[in-house]
Amino acid sequence: MTSLNTALTMQVHQFVNTCMSFGRVTCSNPFLVSQLINPSGKGKAKQPLWNPVPHKAKSQVIIHIKEEVRCMQFNHNEVRDAMDVYGSVTCKSEVEGTAPEICITLIQPGGNDQNINGGGLTVSSAVSSIEYTATTSRLRFRPCNNQPLCHYTLPHLTKPPIYGEFKLRLNKSLVTVYLQLQLQAGIRNHFQQLEAHIPFYGLQVSIVKPSSSVGSVSVQSGSTLVWNVGSKFPTKLLNATLSTVCKLRRKIDSSAEQEVGGKDMNGWEQFTSSCALVLFKMADYTYSGTRVDPQSIMVSSAPKVRCTVTTECVSSQYKIWNSEAEVPSVTDMPVQDLQKLLIE
Repeated sequence: MTSLNTALTMQVHQFVNTCMSFGRVTCSNPFLVSQLINPSGKGKAKQPLWNPVPHKAKSQVIIHIKEEVRCMQFNHNEVRDAMDVYGSVTCKSEVEGTAPEICITLIQPGGNDQNINGGGLTVSSAVSSIEYTATTSRLRFRPCNNQPLCHYTLPHLTKPPIYGEFKLRLNKSLVTVYLQLQLQAGIRNHFQQLEAHIPFYGLQVSIVKPSSSVGSVSVQSGSTLVWNVGSKFPTKLLNATLSTVCKLRRKIDSSAEQEVGGKDMNGWEQFTSSCALVLFKMADYTYSGTRVDPQSIMVSSAPKVRCTVTTECVSSQYKIWNSEAEVPSVTDMPVQDLQKLLIE
């Protein structure tokens, strides 16, 4: 009985050391942990740690490209708008062999000149080699499931996908909000998410007169005006307009409220620096046209591979400045110097 308890204790000790080797759970699947402790198939090639169980089904490679668009629009002649586009490429693979090599071709129309000169594209340590041409980057790498293979930036893209005009005026405790969004020609008009958020920090907002050309208007968390445009812009004009009157109240404490306006000028000063935040998400699309050709994906250990490429384009700190207010002193400021302003 004592020897049995000792054996069980040793097994538990070995199991814990394997699945929590550094004090945190790295593998919670009992079958995978048992394969790591007692690998099967003596005399065969040893499986790598990232894939302890040999893959016996049809090999497959899934490539995902996520592109983010960050923008600040001022609508002032003296200040130019700021925008940058950046993305990442990740790979999930289930392939045969102990150390397979995967090769993909990343296509970036009109954006590879900077990559050839050593900038724009940053690869991870999993990438063993990279070859550049005028519009493509060919990457060879070992499987690194769900870890980014590379990150890229495209500074040559300077036109935002959605143009905006935002005006906000305060008259005592009533605020008039005007927001117009215009989809740029050539951009796919289909969105999984298309919203505009106008936050009023520290205030309570109530809608007095909602009016929008499309979509619906609501208040979120008591202090954020949310305009849900819908899944697409109107087909003919490709624009949408919000014109709404809201009533504002400032919270003094948990049980009292005070209207904004009157002699309290702090209420007005708070809105002179306000922005409208545009949130959008498009599936199976990238703004830059970056893509991976499924036919170009090759695996050294498998002649036939099921290849899938997915893409998405999302907004990231996409802000439209209140044109009725003073703009920051950013004349002739490089885009990289606007980073702090964009993420505030």
